Amino acid sequence: MAALEDERQKNDIELAMMPNVRESLDDCHMRYYKYDIPSVEYSVYDRPRLKFREFPHLATIGWTGLDGTVQWNCMGTLVWENFILTSARCTRNENQVAPDVTRMGNPGAEQQIKIAEVIRHPEYREGGRQHNIALLRLESKFEVDATVVPACLWGKEEIKFRTMEAVSGTDLGTSTVSKVTVRPVTGGCGGLASNGTGQSSNLCVENSELDSCLGNTGGFLQVSLLHSAKVSPFVVAIGSAASNSCAQSKPFEYTKVSAYVPWIRSTIEAAGEPAWGS
Repeated sequence: MAALEDERQKNDIELAMMPNVRESLDDCHMRYYKYDIPSVEYSVYDRPRLKFREFPHLATIGWTGLDGTVQWNCMGTLVWENFILTSARCTRNENQVAPDVTRMGNPGAEQQIKIAEVIRHPEYREGGRQHNIALLRLESKFEVDATVVPACLWGKEEIKFRTMEAVSGTDLGTSTVSKVTVRPVTGGCGGLASNGTGQSSNLCVENSELDSCLGNTGGFLQVSLLHSAKVSPFVVAIGSAASNSCAQSKPFEYTKVSAYVPWIRSTIEAAGEPAWGS
């Protein structure tokens, strides 16, 4: 218990030395996961987690109809207080209409914010598999708390994780959000895509339980890493499967985040946010 208290004091000092205004995408695990410091009653592996606490970076993306009702048909990942990362396929519905609203947080007390701008990767082509990634700039910033926290991004090209968590669904307040353990496909995606820098920008995974029809909802791959007695989720990739890829026996294709971190940073900075970093 004394060791845990010493670790907490160390974390408090580190947080106190950080600037009040966020300046980098790289400070996520230190800045935000103070909300995830374990209590003495539970180990970092055994703590009970409510669904909206387990995925505090998960945002639902919606389309407001003429009658005022919202269809929550996609999901994304909060990467900055006013930016959501998602699949480019989530930037238009079947009627070619862009989403206009997003929400996060504790069901019944959600924060809901309008979308100000939809920013697809400039090299994405409608229906394509390459560069299938987008950012949504919001009209205002989410208020960060224990249920609304920006995700950390895995920025390394090499992915050595034996397993990852595939998160799919559209509504955090219902059972439609699921988490399945998946593993990388041996041999990758067969060179399906490149981000133009010589790096493979696609990652394929497999698991007999994974329903790849959920891929177009902006689902993501993440790993939970232990850091300074805290567990921080790192988003590794964004779902990018084609809409007709629904066979459980087929590998499921994702767009790797690491290949697009420079684009994510430059896009956020263009909006006036100082998202510099190494």
